[in-house]
Amino acid sequence: MVDLLGQILTNIGSETFYTFFIKAVNVLIIIILGFFIVRLSGSLISKIFNLNKIKAKLELSGYGKSFESLVSTVVKYSIYFIVAIAVLHQVGMSQIVLYLISAVITIIFLLAVSVSVIDFFPNMAAGFYIRRHKLVKKGDKVRLKNISGIVQQVGITSTLLKTKDKNAVVPNSKIMHEAIIKKK
Repeated sequence: MVDLLGQILTNIGSETFYTFFIKAVNVLIIIILGFFIVRLSGSLISKIFNLNKIKAKLELSGYGKSFESLVSTVVKYSIYFIVAIAVLHQVGMSQIVLYLISAVITIIFLLAVSVSVIDFFPNMAAGFYIRRHKLVKKGDKVRLKNISGIVQQVGITSTLLKTKDKNAVVPNSKIMHEAIIKKK
């Protein structure tokens, strides 16, 4: 009887270790594949932007590198999120806990995006208006409330001014709301 109990405990212990070892190897494989996919996606996004000349078109508006960086960052963190969920699932987290974690992270992401977009849309609308009505254009000498300089570029959301000692980036909504004095 004691021998049978000893054999059962030995088999349970070795099977538990074997299961743990398999799960640990699976977690390690998931993490390595995740990092590999993140690196691959970064270079793939860069190639897509360069191949389709999207980057060149966006650079004309002043957002080539920043938009590519934004897309790359969103893809990278989405992959990290998927890897984290896969690792938690492999470790044995319950589906409900995974759904709750996913929901919380999604809500945080949506809140962060909505807060960051608050200024984007008014500046973009003002940028289109400024360009369409040619309120200011490259080479104009302008003076706002406390900034004066020569317009270097009118972008989608901001205008670049060359002042006496530095460059100044002025949000387009500020140009729309403040009096612009064009100097000849």
